[in-house]
Amino acid sequence: MSKKVTPEPSRQLLNQIKAHFVLHGETMAAWCRVRGIRQCHAREAVLGSWNGPAGRALRESLCREAGLVGTKKAQRSVG
Repeated sequence: MSKKVTPEPSRQLLNQIKAHFVLHGETMAAWCRVRGIRQCHAREAVLGSWNGPAGRALRESLCREAGLVGTKKAQRSVG
């Protein structure tokens, strides 16, 4: 059984996640608003400055939404 790979926090990851939302006619801010998440927390989680259990879980949710968790694309494009 393979473990899902969540990309490491970085500025590049933030840009990839934001690009995903824009390409789908949405914004990261709107995604956060609908879920009751403060956008600053999402940004800090993706950049790694909020890296506790809650921050890592939020980063994984954003990566999953952007299709970056556990895919070959995630392993190629981030890192």
